[in-house]
Amino acid sequence: MTRKPSPHPSTQPPGLLACLHTKRGYWVTLTQMRAATGLSQHALDKQIAHLQSAGYVIECHPRLGYALMEVPDRLLPDEVQRGLNTRLIGREVITFERTSSTMDVAWRLAQSGAREGTVVFAEAQTQGRGRMGRAWLCPEHSGILMSVILRPHIRVEHVSLLTLTAAIAAAEAIQKTTSVVTHIKWPNDLVLKDKKLGGVLVEARPLGRRWPVFVLGIGLNVNLGATDMPGDIRRLATSLQIAAGRRQDRIEIARALISSLEAWYGLLRDGKVEHIADAWRERAPLLGQRLLVEKDGTQYRGTILDFSPTDGLVLRLEGGAIKVLRGEQVVVSQENG
Repeated sequence: MTRKPSPHPSTQPPGLLACLHTKRGYWVTLTQMRAATGLSQHALDKQIAHLQSAGYVIECHPRLGYALMEVPDRLLPDEVQRGLNTRLIGREVITFERTSSTMDVAWRLAQSGAREGTVVFAEAQTQGRGRMGRAWLCPEHSGILMSVILRPHIRVEHVSLLTLTAAIAAAEAIQKTTSVVTHIKWPNDLVLKDKKLGGVLVEARPLGRRWPVFVLGIGLNVNLGATDMPGDIRRLATSLQIAAGRRQDRIEIARALISSLEAWYGLLRDGKVEHIADAWRERAPLLGQRLLVEKDGTQYRGTILDFSPTDGLVLRLEGGAIKVLRGEQVVVSQENG
């Protein structure tokens, strides 16, 4: 019998981590800790040991008390939600050390009635997937692998914008936290110097309700070095560590990603689709380029003129005719020569 993966439980007794974080790197006396948590000495020692086993570096002194020195490089719910002021996305965060796919977990949660905005992280996936059935591979503890349950009541013609909305949010979060500027390759890839940095996947199911339920998946290569990628992958992909020249704080990026996603998702729900279109144009390397575009097995050669938030890519064909192609039906590739 295969055992289902278990999520990381919340590691935070009431007030314990908050108290330690308030004076991170400095001593917190036993009196202060007991006042903040209401725990006895025995209970405090037990919870401190639990935090240490989760990777927190906490020093203990019989007279001075406790000092939080280092936070583990893990997307633990307590750390991701610390200082997160979102009202919808990220109200509930669940993290797995290893699972088949965050998308699979999110769908199971959605079917059991999990509320909108629930976020699922995994440190490693055994069956991660991307758009069009492609596999998504990322070494454990080195990326951000997340899925979000969404129940947007939006116009049908705006549903295809969910992918772009998430890509824009991810690009914004990356720039805010790392100063790395990424582009969005139609319709769902985050790229840096023509190499893939991350991707977005959106799936929808009715689940017996009037409005469909969506699960939005985002995968980002964060702390992968060149040696972490096979040669054939290294030619096509990159990471934030490679781009910035140093390791990145995955927790900080995860927080920024959730915050940015909430803001852009709010614009989509409010019908402010031109804001999304304008943001894509600012990060679109495709505009004005001659490309090979495939839709439903048919290939078109032409130049990308613009993006319509309700219709899709606006393409001028080689003969001069204008064709509009919806994003979920299109595969775009650079022309050679």
